[in-house]
Amino acid sequence: MSKPLLSVSYVTVALLVAVAGTRVPCRAAATDPAPAAAQAPDAAGANNAAAATPGGETTGTPDAAAAAAEATKTANNCKKAIAGFDSKPASLQSLPKEQLAQLLRGKGAANSITCLAIANGNRSYCDLLSDDPKKKCLSQYEQVSGLKGLPKEQMKGRVVHDMCMQGNMCDKCDKAECDKIEAAVNGGDAGKCAGLSAPVGAFCTALATRDAAKCQPVPQGEARSICEAFATEDAARCAKDSTDCRNVTNGFAAFRKDGLAGVQGIDPGVAAGVKGIGACQPLLADFEKLCMEGK
Repeated sequence: MSKPLLSVSYVTVALLVAVAGTRVPCRAAATDPAPAAAQAPDAAGANNAAAATPGGETTGTPDAAAAAAEATKTANNCKKAIAGFDSKPASLQSLPKEQLAQLLRGKGAANSITCLAIANGNRSYCDLLSDDPKKKCLSQYEQVSGLKGLPKEQMKGRVVHDMCMQGNMCDKCDKAECDKIEAAVNGGDAGKCAGLSAPVGAFCTALATRDAAKCQPVPQGEARSICEAFATEDAARCAKDSTDCRNVTNGFAAFRKDGLAGVQGIDPGVAAGVKGIGACQPLLADFEKLCMEGK
């Protein structure tokens, strides 16, 4: 099924990730596999647990002192690992292998790691993750890093360019065409839209001129409502059931007013692009607690 012109669908709560990873309505959105649930030890089983000796005999239930010593060891391991994690991803490697694997599967681990990657400008943090969480980490890292330092007047054009490169304006838009759209939006120059096919060219012209009337060549329905909303930065023009369109449109308006700082409340990773490591501290505290609890 070919992609309709313009579609917006969130894959995470963060605006910048959403725009970089839009999906069309006719395609099912991927969902993250649920993290493996931490299995609570059965009370009766814990009371009856026995430590095996090399000869196969049992020595009885570990006493309270041994359990406390193990808990202290785990806590110390976690404190040491997390203490250096805010500046270097290799810090986590000091954890025992199984403990590390369990921690990285835990709820919230990906958010903490993504935040640190952005705050430190170090994409190698994302390498601690695997599969879809890693892809999302890298996507958000690239998106926010690409916006850091940009003048606020150029941020909307950059995000629209990313949408274009993801194929959410036409099936076969190439980089040169996406570059044209970005230049037109940033410069307010509809002349730079010359040569683009009718619907995409109309979208480009509408955004460059901020004139919703220029969206008329765009097919009626969701596509045109997105064009009109993006052009005017008026979320009221979005389809009534399109929360995504409203969120992205409001994000564009926030860019225009305050740059990247305008959307920092959406996600800690975005905030990290503005505030640096301080935005990640609450996540790190939760991450350390997660480590100590072994979940």
